[in-house]
Amino acid sequence: MMKKRIPRKYDFTKKWPSLNYEALNDEKLIEQIDKIKDDTKKQLEIVEKWPNFLKEFSKLHDELERLFNKANDFYVKHLIRKHYVEESTTLFFIKEKFNMTDLYFDNKENEKKFLNIYERTAKAFVNLHNFYIKKSPGYGKYFLPNKTENMAIFKHTEWKHGPINNPNRKGIDLGDGADVLQYSYNWKKTRKVYYQVEERARTERTYELMEKFNRITLDTKAYELTIPYLPNFSYVKWYVNKVIEENDRIQRKIELVLRSRKRSIELATNLNHIYVMSSKSLPDGVYKIGWTTKLPEERAEDLSATSVLYDYKVEYSKKFKDAENLEKKIHKHFDKYRVRKNKEAFKLDIKKIINYIDQLN
Repeated sequence: MMKKRIPRKYDFTKKWPSLNYEALNDEKLIEQIDKIKDDTKKQLEIVEKWPNFLKEFSKLHDELERLFNKANDFYVKHLIRKHYVEESTTLFFIKEKFNMTDLYFDNKENEKKFLNIYERTAKAFVNLHNFYIKKSPGYGKYFLPNKTENMAIFKHTEWKHGPINNPNRKGIDLGDGADVLQYSYNWKKTRKVYYQVEERARTERTYELMEKFNRITLDTKAYELTIPYLPNFSYVKWYVNKVIEENDRIQRKIELVLRSRKRSIELATNLNHIYVMSSKSLPDGVYKIGWTTKLPEERAEDLSATSVLYDYKVEYSKKFKDAENLEKKIHKHFDKYRVRKNKEAFKLDIKKIINYIDQLN
């Protein structure tokens, strides 16, 4: 089974700033851990609240869809669309023919009714947008799905232009082939759009009708809004789990720094044992030099419990502060006597070992 690819813009390793945790004091590190824990709590709340949010969003979306279809059906049923050729004389007294379009409702009452439905539809879109922004548990995180199958709802993400001018498609179109674009010059000026509004020959009546649509869009500010794609519940759970995994990774990293510091302080202030041990399992004249927080005899028992043939015996031990670093110093001093690299076994006279350790402060 292929792993779900993480979209580039949601690289979870970049969620937190890249910090040199070793350079931060304990207070700053604890503060960072608290931030991470708080974020993890919020992420879990998103998963908990998302099903109910999705349910409420769907209700508002269904209401928008209902009004949208109602406006669509009403427009198809009551709009009159006439095309005819009109002849006009130009400045140079040349007669030219123009294909004119005349759009109007079958009566004023129906025009008024349609504009009412159209305005309610625009307001429903604005209401849906505002609900998403204010009530979405994850708004601002923008964990947008990169595939439509991961979306709960992906209709009506933008308020386009309104009724269409396409003989093959009837009703309201949310695409760029809208009547408003075709016949409203003011649309271009008020939107400051980057695409060219087609200049179509139209009657004054058509122009006035399209500007009424335009005015509703302006007054409701529907044209300014975009509803982010809405991820389904399974995608939200997957995304939140990825965020929490990254939070846990960073938190562990910080905790290791704090733990290391605490351990270093304890070792530097507490007395621990440097020991020298022998065993028949070791070659003649070879001794193990190490340190332990336990009694040396307990450490010998631990070593003897491994797969060695003969038990370890404590030949010498002494307590020191910062025993861990002293062990490294001893190993470095006797490095040329080391039996094998990275092993704590040294071949030399035990008296030399003891004499050197005794003189250490």
